[in-house]
Amino acid sequence: MKERISKTAQFFMFLFVLLILYLSYLQFVKAPSITAHATNPRLIERLSKRGGIYDRRGENLARTLKIKGEFKRDYPLGEKISAVVGYDDIIYGESGMEKALDPYLKYPGIPMDPLLVKRILEAGKWAGYDAYLTIDARLQKAAFDSLENRRGAVVVMDPTDGAILAMASSPSYNPEYLDKDWQKLTGDASSPLLDRAINGLYPPGSTFKLYTLTAALESGKEELSDEFSCSGYLDIGNYRIHEAEGHVHGKVNLTGALVYSCNVAFAQIAMKTGKSDFLKFQREFFLTEDFGFDLPVTPANFPPEETLTETGLAQSGFGQGEILVTPLHMAMITSAIANKGTLMKPHLVKVIKNSLGDIVMQEEARVLSKPVSEGTAGIIKDMMVQAVERGTGTAARISGIKVAGKTGTAENPHGVTHAWFVAFAPADNPKIVVCVIIENSGYGGAVAAPVARKILVEALKK
Repeated sequence: MKERISKTAQFFMFLFVLLILYLSYLQFVKAPSITAHATNPRLIERLSKRGGIYDRRGENLARTLKIKGEFKRDYPLGEKISAVVGYDDIIYGESGMEKALDPYLKYPGIPMDPLLVKRILEAGKWAGYDAYLTIDARLQKAAFDSLENRRGAVVVMDPTDGAILAMASSPSYNPEYLDKDWQKLTGDASSPLLDRAINGLYPPGSTFKLYTLTAALESGKEELSDEFSCSGYLDIGNYRIHEAEGHVHGKVNLTGALVYSCNVAFAQIAMKTGKSDFLKFQREFFLTEDFGFDLPVTPANFPPEETLTETGLAQSGFGQGEILVTPLHMAMITSAIANKGTLMKPHLVKVIKNSLGDIVMQEEARVLSKPVSEGTAGIIKDMMVQAVERGTGTAARISGIKVAGKTGTAENPHGVTHAWFVAFAPADNPKIVVCVIIENSGYGGAVAAPVARKILVEALKK
């Protein structure tokens, strides 16, 4: 038995030595020829010209430069656009639109015959397709700069066709220095690699009252003439809902409840609407559904109907409790109201062209859903206009332009409240929707509304 064990051990030792010798042969003898082989993906990556990514007017967002005979990816806007464009790296792969568009950007349709590949690449006659996004580089820079290095996000979209005009996330990173900064970036507690606009989940606070109002009016549970009495708090069983700073709104109608952002009123509105009618609009607005966006979007979080208590429903009515959404979700709700109740499918790609300038793919505007009737959308729009003119959103007023907006101040268990603001303008013919969130910064009306105003002014410049 001992002799058999010894021979078996010797046999496996012999195989191990052979494996070591073979790996050494591959690494030190064959490595140059393997590296130079025409079908080596890294060789193709270095020798082929990756297609460019441009904004809606043709400004460079990501381009390929030839340096010392090899192509290198360059990002002219750096950290201002990385949340959208992402990166293309030989070590860490791709992210963002670099990943989403990789089949178009990287030698699409190239024949995989090794000799033909080598000839094409060495002749420098193969290039990927160019992608033109819906992003407006001018607005993208304005949106990112408006965050002033604070943690948060901005989404700017056209409500009439769903085009994303800007999508900024802060803190960010510069793809130019990805290799050098990778360890620092992955270890940073502020998560600069996270795209907060589509993957950051937050309690929406009072901006969510737009959703609650939609559910209440569309289900017929509330009417414009309904009134509420606010003494600064509301007791539901053993739980007390209170107004910010203990404000007492007194007797308010439905319009006043939104204009002055009354939590007590919206808790009652949600309870009167009922769990079923309240929760079904998460699907109508595609908050928890995959709607085929160009980049992965984290679904919103809603409590299941069977576990939602009366207290939880009341909290949900003013955007607290278990509800968590992304800034893109709030932009979608606002966009539907701005567009007379029709939600257009958000998208980032405008057109893709080959090296000859021929269009190979074009994104068409598409209706995603109609969660709000035109009448209800008009009622909520008028309320939002009054919220800016005389309510909690006065910091977003623009001389000569009617702005519709809603503030939000979201409590969270991790510190100071998050500041939200959603808006669209001009209110009677909306061209721009803006959603702003700034983490742990205080009141939405004081912090986020001025940021939204700045972006709206920039967007509406001729």
